[in-house]
Amino acid sequence: NHVTALLVSRDNRLWVATSGGRIQWFDRDAMNLVDTPIKTLAGLRLVRSMIQSSDGGIWFGARDGLWRVDEDGRGIREIRADTHLSLDVHALAQTPNGDIWVGTNESGLYRLDSGGNLKQHYDGRGAGNSSLIPDPAIRALLADKAGGLWIAGNSRGLALLDPATGQFHQYVHDSSRHHTVAANRLWSLLRGSNGALF
Repeated sequence: NHVTALLVSRDNRLWVATSGGRIQWFDRDAMNLVDTPIKTLAGLRLVRSMIQSSDGGIWFGARDGLWRVDEDGRGIREIRADTHLSLDVHALAQTPNGDIWVGTNESGLYRLDSGGNLKQHYDGRGAGNSSLIPDPAIRALLADKAGGLWIAGNSRGLALLDPATGQFHQYVHDSSRHHTVAANRLWSLLRGSNGALF
């Protein structure tokens, strides 16, 4: 059993997800871990990403589904884009307009409203079309202040989605040009305090 994801919520609470599906909080006074009201849930094995949405809810992106719980750890529910299938989630982000973005292992990008209702699915079919996601195997997401969404792909580099136009701009590695992305397989994204994208 090992830690798969961490999140510090706005109330300065550390959420800890483990490979066994156990969700805990770190008690800073006692310096130990305590179970959340969720305790252990099989669907939360291998949580890869956690975010807190603007309404306070905590979202878990796991191999076995997308889950949401209230800030107090109660009211856990699975969010499905299709009633028959759980999502295999690698990455989560929320853009300033409140939309929740879900990056999946191989089935592309989902755009949900803050209640978890599907607004749009970008599945990557039709390579070369700028309105289709370049890589349906997503490993990281990063929302920017302007409303754009940066996407790290498993094999086709970096992409930026402009939600206003629905167009993707792809940035791929080119060994003949030194100013391109270093590799086409990316696993994480971070914006530095100076605004630089890492």
